[in-house]
Amino acid sequence: MRQIIDDVFELRLGFVNVHLTVIDDGVVLIDTGLPGRRAALRIESALHDVHRTVGAVTHILLTHKDPDHTGGVAELRRRSGARVVAHEADAPVITAAEALVKSRPMPRSHRSASRCHISGPLERRALRWQLGERRFDDQPQSAGF
Repeated sequence: MRQIIDDVFELRLGFVNVHLTVIDDGVVLIDTGLPGRRAALRIESALHDVHRTVGAVTHILLTHKDPDHTGGVAELRRRSGARVVAHEADAPVITAAEALVKSRPMPRSHRSASRCHISGPLERRALRWQLGERRFDDQPQSAGF
């Protein structure tokens, strides 16, 4: 695990990166890695390295619906009780209400930051603003579950 900036850490899980952001009242986890207990155990170990536990995870932000980013969400949500936040278009796949279907790439116009909470590099100040002053589910483009 490497520290990116104060309180923001990157954990490499094979070919997938997971990020931990320590905030005043807990931890925000960005993506959860591949399915299986191995990723969850590596994330738990990383949390211990920053003197936190799985129970300290208050939110899990999923950048997109691919299984290498969402695979551990069920296990980590079960163990932490965290609120899961994803783009509304991805929620049916993440919750298994719909199957993941590989199709053509999403048009660039649909990938803008205004359509998704996380787009590009994560800035700690922006995340604190989202957590402190607004609820995630106030955004029409997000789905919390």
